[in-house]
Amino acid sequence: MSSKYDKKWDARFKELVNYRSEHGDCNVPVEGDKLGSWVRNQRKAYIANSLAQDRIDRLNSIGFKWAMRATKGITGPSVPWETRF
Repeated sequence: MSSKYDKKWDARFKELVNYRSEHGDCNVPVEGDKLGSWVRNQRKAYIANSLAQDRIDRLNSIGFKWAMRATKGITGPSVPWETRF
C-alpha cells in the first residue's frame, strides 16, 4: 500500500517526466518552482545516501542528472548559462 508521501513523490515524478518531454532534460529551474525544489531535494537525498534505490532507478530511467556541476565550486556549472536563465 502506498503512503501519502509515496503518492506525492509519484505525482512529482510524473511532472518531471512531462517536463523532460517538453524541454528534453530534467534540469528544472529551482527558483519559484515546486518541481525545481523537488528535483533539488532528490539530488540532496541522493548525495546523503537517503534516497530509496527504486526511486534512484526511476530517475535514472529518464536520464536524470545527479550533479549539475562537474566539480563543485571549482569549474562552475556544466549547464550553459542561457539554459539556466
